[in-house]
Amino acid sequence: NTIVTESGFIDVCAQGEYNTSVVVKGNSNVGIPCDALGKYEARTTAEDRHIDVLISCRDERGASCGELTAPALQCSERNDIDFVTFTYLGGGCYQSSNTHNQDCEDFNNGPSGTRVSRITCSGDSDIIFDKLVDVGELITVPSYGSGPLPNKIVCEISEEGELKQVLKITISDDSDEDLFLKDVYGSLRLESCGDQNCYLPITYVYTLKNVGQAHMTITKFERRRGGTLKHLISGTDDKSLDFGETRFIQEKALLDVCAEAEVVTVTTVEADSPKGVRSTNVDRYMVVTGPEVGRLDIEITCEDENRHDCDDIQPPSFNCNVGGCADHVLFSYIGPLISSSVICTDESGVVLVSKNIIIGERVNLSGLGSQNGPSVMVDCQLINPNSGELVQEIKIDTCDGLFLKEVYGGSFRLEGCDEKNCLAPIKYTYTLENIGTNSLEISELQRMRDGRFTVDLLDNVGTTKLLADETTTFTEAEELDVCAKGEIITTIQAKVNSPNGKPYLEENEHAITTDNVLTIPPTKLPIEPSFETSTVVKNNVEPKGVQTGTMSQIQEGYSIVAVLFAQLLQNASEVLGYFSECLMPRNYWFGF
Repeated sequence: NTIVTESGFIDVCAQGEYNTSVVVKGNSNVGIPCDALGKYEARTTAEDRHIDVLISCRDERGASCGELTAPALQCSERNDIDFVTFTYLGGGCYQSSNTHNQDCEDFNNGPSGTRVSRITCSGDSDIIFDKLVDVGELITVPSYGSGPLPNKIVCEISEEGELKQVLKITISDDSDEDLFLKDVYGSLRLESCGDQNCYLPITYVYTLKNVGQAHMTITKFERRRGGTLKHLISGTDDKSLDFGETRFIQEKALLDVCAEAEVVTVTTVEADSPKGVRSTNVDRYMVVTGPEVGRLDIEITCEDENRHDCDDIQPPSFNCNVGGCADHVLFSYIGPLISSSVICTDESGVVLVSKNIIIGERVNLSGLGSQNGPSVMVDCQLINPNSGELVQEIKIDTCDGLFLKEVYGGSFRLEGCDEKNCLAPIKYTYTLENIGTNSLEISELQRMRDGRFTVDLLDNVGTTKLLADETTTFTEAEELDVCAKGEIITTIQAKVNSPNGKPYLEENEHAITTDNVLTIPPTKLPIEPSFETSTVVKNNVEPKGVQTGTMSQIQEGYSIVAVLFAQLLQNASEVLGYFSECLMPRNYWFGF
């Protein structure tokens, strides 16, 4: 014997036959040729078992589900809406969430939310929908023929013949009530209005391919989505899948593109090889949905310390000397310099206040009634903090002629005396609520008052990220001038980021109307000048070319002109704001 060896490779992962033939030729000693043929046969059976699953999703137009976008949530062209679609939720009117006035009434404890209910909807007295409906089912309320829906539809919900709920929903835009997709009206949630539809028909396509090297028999193919399980191959389907073979399975569904969600589909396929070895493959597919913008509701309320609405706060009486001398007075500094040093002393030279102030700051003088004598004279000096020069000296009699909102020397405006105060402490409460179906994040939050001042309030918010139906509330303390006449408009503007769209702005306004003009006493001017007790000095030079006199002299000679002029200045003050205060000094200088 002799042995010859040869080395090589055999692909045991591939299914097939390997045949080897050997031919030998030789010569014998007697010269007779000798031929021999040898064969070897080998067969490999692959044990690789693998079914690949590819999941795709498209709408009726062939667009990928990942590219689908939600419609605008606010229904447009409402006079042309020919049908609306609702989801029946069950449950009572308490779950209503919409921009309409609460037009929902429960009877007999309302719908249970677990039973099949009969829903009957009518418009203009004609029934347009009447059907038994299960919880979670979509219902479509059509119009009459080809025309639009009535202005208002009325839906009655009953269970086993017993009335449970009556709803009234305004459809047309003849009213101020908006119509939004995903708003809830009692047991019904709005899903579509005409062409604006939250639920889009889609088709899932499952592609199964045998990528192994052996014939496979599918024993199970199922999918899970949103907590539900469905078998996609029934007992009568062909379950065999040869090597390299592909099979397509389709599933129809509805996709809610208005709700922020991750719609996850998980498939599990099990298959057996000819040798009875089982393989399992799990695949996952996700569609992200959500409207491009969210819905943030901003509510603004205002109350005083006694929880009275700011519109209902009453002003105090104007006269500070009804009960005698004032023990405490409060001024606002209104100029002429933006900032000044102020020193106020009483008749004894006791310093009542000494500080630097700016326009709008308060000057508080207290303990005035403890002085002896029939009157208490307060002397206030305004000094330029840069040059040290005396700008103005003002003498104020706290026992006679003190009236709220009176201006002294064009610098001090009386805001309060003793228990009377024009500046009432108030509190604004801002409530931000996510009334949409997706989460949102507030990136900017500003407050404007009368359109002039902007304040960043973002740091005041407890949380800037709000889930659906989540609310955050914060407050802001202010002062309200209840003695003034006018309207104070507060505007809150929020910049909101939605996870699935561009940032957008949301704002709301709150107005406080004060019509509290102080009553003018019949024998006195609105702002009583007292020339003999008040001196104005600027740069140590008294004003020239002016005529001065006592109160009685003015009343005797120019009473009519003075009253008209004072009233004119008062009206101008309402228009020009604090700039007009410079026109209303303690002394009137009349040049006739």
